[in-house]
Amino acid sequence: MTDKKPFYFTPVKSDRYKTLAKAQQAIPDDYEIKEDERGFYGVLKAPCEPVDVICPLCGGRHYETTDQYDPDKHAHPGMIRLKEKYANYGWEPAPPDPSAGSGSIECRQCGGLVAPEGRFKLE
Repeated sequence: MTDKKPFYFTPVKSDRYKTLAKAQQAIPDDYEIKEDERGFYGVLKAPCEPVDVICPLCGGRHYETTDQYDPDKHAHPGMIRLKEKYANYGWEPAPPDPSAGSGSIECRQCGGLVAPEGRFKLE
C-alpha cells in the first residue's frame, strides 16, 4: 500500500469550497489553492511521481502525467506518456508534439479520446 496523494483536494460532500477562508483552513500546505466558477479547490504543488490518466470511456489507465502537465492549460500530448508496461507491448504512444492538441490523444485500448474536452481525468 502506498501513501500516494490525490492530485486534487476537494471537500468530501461537494467538489469545491465556497469561500477562500474555508479552503485555506482545510487544504494542506502541499496543495496550491485554485479558484474556478464553482469555488475553491487544491491542486498538488509538485507531484513526486506521475499520476495515472484515466480514459473517460473505458476507464483504462495506460498513460501517466509528465513534468509538462499543467491542470490550468489545455491538454496536449506532451503532458502525458504511455506507461512503460504498455510501450513494451508494442503499443504506439501519443504523438510527442505539443502542438498536436488533445484530439490526437486516443486510448490504446478502446480508441476513445483521453481528453475529449481538453482536460485529463486523473486518479
